[in-house]
Amino acid sequence: GRNDFVTQCMILFPLLVVFVSAILYDEEVISTDTFTKNIVALAMYMFSFLMVPGLLAEFLIRERVTKLRTVLTVSGCDFRAYWLGSFLADFALLGIVAVACMVSWHAIGASDFYEEPETYFLLLFFNTHAIAFGYLCSYVFSDPKTCIFVTPTIILGLLLVPNIILGLVQLLFDQGLGLFSIAAEDFGGIALWMMALLTPHGSFFVGMLDASYDISSFINHAPPAYACIIIQIIQTALFCYIACYADSTSVQELHEQAFGEDFIDLNAQSLLQESEY
Repeated sequence: GRNDFVTQCMILFPLLVVFVSAILYDEEVISTDTFTKNIVALAMYMFSFLMVPGLLAEFLIRERVTKLRTVLTVSGCDFRAYWLGSFLADFALLGIVAVACMVSWHAIGASDFYEEPETYFLLLFFNTHAIAFGYLCSYVFSDPKTCIFVTPTIILGLLLVPNIILGLVQLLFDQGLGLFSIAAEDFGGIALWMMALLTPHGSFFVGMLDASYDISSFINHAPPAYACIIIQIIQTALFCYIACYADSTSVQELHEQAFGEDFIDLNAQSLLQESEY
């Protein structure tokens, strides 16, 4: 099973952030402005999930490093059952945080969040998106501890990449060559689209921002909440497929080593056929 300490970190820290952000929002500690309060609350929740993909990936990497995944495969563990069980277990754990967040909206009277149906979908699909991203990251790293600490850095980098790229484009093609410039309103919209596409955290933040506040007055062409939900669903499916395909390849190699390339028993052959779907 998953390491208890890892599980506690993955659940308790976001829960603590939900509690603290609710107090800050309700008591108007940081600001009395609704937009500012929304930004702070969303940013706090988003950053509380920085460690989640890495912690999810750590468990899968550790299973492979300790050969537990090999034992499960040789013992006849069904390929689909392994991944479906992992996904449902992780979703149930993160669901605790999502439910706590929804309850906090109603408790503090954050009508900008609980009156919009899109926010509930964004919150739930953020969980599936983060889980799938974690599964993908599990095949990027070979060391569990490295994955835990490097993955948040990668996510932060991807969140900053849009502003860096657009800043360089502006610097080169506007101030440098004088060919064209990006208006401030359009700059924000392009940056938000890139954020939504690059990370689960970005798609959640941008979608919630659109659902909870009308930002069209100062940002043009920002991604609508429904577009961010579509991104969450598509990337969840894509990341899960890539992770499952990578795992199926390792399963096939394992059976070829165990039974020889010219001889694979009926059980192994059945497992390989299932993993191809």
